Amino acid sequence: MITFGNLLILGAGQFGRMTQEIAESVGMFSKIDFLDDVSELAVGKLNDCERFVNEYPSAVVAVGAPAFRAEWLTRLEKAGFALPPIVSPDAYVAPSARLEPGVIVEPSATIQSRASVGRGTIVSSGAVLRHDAVVGDFCHCDCNSVVVSGASVPSATKVEIGEIFRG
Repeated sequence: MITFGNLLILGAGQFGRMTQEIAESVGMFSKIDFLDDVSELAVGKLNDCERFVNEYPSAVVAVGAPAFRAEWLTRLEKAGFALPPIVSPDAYVAPSARLEPGVIVEPSATIQSRASVGRGTIVSSGAVLRHDAVVGDFCHCDCNSVVVSGASVPSATKVEIGEIFRG
């Protein structure tokens, strides 16, 4: 199995802890820790991220707010972190689908043929991105939502729980 060294997760809240469990289940990281300004689970504060790049070569932003994800994903990239997609082994991602850096895919999500998922987007449990769907950067496709075939979700959009996005 290929390993990516250590993983640093920005945000130790609900998305962060879920992302940690997904990353652990994938087994690609030797060590996984958090940066967070208020959590006791964190090994440091957010503004200290640059000093962790040698110990944690990979990082992901696991916070619900799209503007926060955009700001910090860019900062991590400039600092030299790798930004791998974190994909649950219980999700289905078609071989022809494209996942941009920093994507998080939860268990039971489905990303079909030629679908494209933008930077820093979260695809929650049960969400379905049909073939040829395009989901922009920093979106959130919440639980059991559906993005129909060929639809295009604008950046920073939240597709609500159970919503069918036809855009």
